[in-house]
Amino acid sequence: MSLKTHLYARIAVAFLGFFGGFALFVFLVFGKPLSHGALAPVLFFTMLFGGGYLAQLAFSHAVPAACPACGQAAAVASVRQPAIYVCRACGVASNAAHAMLVDAVASMPSPEQQQKREVGVLWIFLVVGVGLIGIAVWLAEDSIHLLREGVSTDARVMRVTRQASRDSDGHSETSYTAYIDFRVGKGTMTLTRSWSVKDGSHCMWPCYDQGEALKVIYLPSEPSIAKVHSVPGLFFAPALIGTVGLAFAAFGVFAIRQRRRRPRLEL
Repeated sequence: MSLKTHLYARIAVAFLGFFGGFALFVFLVFGKPLSHGALAPVLFFTMLFGGGYLAQLAFSHAVPAACPACGQAAAVASVRQPAIYVCRACGVASNAAHAMLVDAVASMPSPEQQQKREVGVLWIFLVVGVGLIGIAVWLAEDSIHLLREGVSTDARVMRVTRQASRDSDGHSETSYTAYIDFRVGKGTMTLTRSWSVKDGSHCMWPCYDQGEALKVIYLPSEPSIAKVHSVPGLFFAPALIGTVGLAFAAFGVFAIRQRRRRPRLEL
């Protein structure tokens, strides 16, 4: 396998490791669930980028590339400089990124073709952004339905249970479950909310204390459909996805408009 082909293969493996790290993070945080505390963002980025880096490095050592100097399949990527390959047979260092750059310059498209490709990429940004906005609206459907037809009532956290445990790495964590009572007609119903916090970290959201007064909104026709009546309780996930979608769509629209104006400015 040539250096250029091997580098392309490592990039593909890095993407697999990136998404593998994301899947592992989702399993650990939401599957168990694990901590939603201050260490969760650090764990998120560590697993994503660490998974991508380690995957491509392991692939390079398991499947070495062909050395341009001696021809043996013994060239592996450097740990500190991923684009540099060092042959384990003859010791010659080769730059795979330089080979890719030479091929890229040789196959560089014309300015017209390049402009069409760039506009196509910008349209992808726009389509992805609109799609994310649609997903956000879909996720917010229940909350919007609650706001339109629901009844808001006083509620109180009657008790909060906790259970200590240890994860596979030996780190201790505490799982909490809050039991929130709210009035429905002449009776009461209970809404539960759970979260986990690693020892030494702090809870971000949701976190409730025993005796805390809240508001709960529910459907009179089906009181089991209920949520904590707060902006995070109703719209945290839709707002997060919608914000990302708006950013993608706004960037796509702005860049496309600028591209279309550029020829006029040149005239």
